[in-house]
Amino acid sequence: NDSYGFLIVGGFKLSDMLRFEAGYGYVNADLDDADEEDETSGYYLQCQINLAKGVFLLPEIGHYDLADNAAGADEGDLTYYGLKWQINF
Repeated sequence: NDSYGFLIVGGFKLSDMLRFEAGYGYVNADLDDADEEDETSGYYLQCQINLAKGVFLLPEIGHYDLADNAAGADEGDLTYYGLKWQINF
């Protein structure tokens, strides 16, 4: 079996209140007994919103593309949305 993957993430601070981050990842598996490679990729975007010292919101949107499996069948994709809130004491 041969497999590889990578993840790239970048971010920037717009102000003391807003920080943005985005990332993309990819995984490939070439199985010895399969005719096709199994691939998966995904990306996300999030924004940290600081409301006060130690209090923040973190909305995120992302997408997974599971592509085709080693048998050649489409495994579909998934888009997700989320929101985390946190208070640090």
